[in-house]
Amino acid sequence: RAGAPIVPCVIEVEPPMLRKEQPWYDVADRTIDYRMRALPTVLPGTFEGSTKAMVAALEARIRGELGLADEPAAPPAESAGVGAAP
Repeated sequence: RAGAPIVPCVIEVEPPMLRKEQPWYDVADRTIDYRMRALPTVLPGTFEGSTKAMVAALEARIRGELGLADEPAAPPAESAGVGAAP
């Protein structure tokens, strides 16, 4: 709503930790490596006020960076009642 620039980031963890189906107490037996990459800044105004279009574009960009572009995307957060506009 503020129109502030958004800097999407990709965080990768090796070995994979805290996945959706992984119990929180299932910890790695070695040191965990974290890598964070900032992607190009997104200006919300380029989406002409369409939050859904912006979220879809950001999700597609991040999924592409992670090599998940061919897998089906998770359902939108709004369908679960999370992040829905008031």
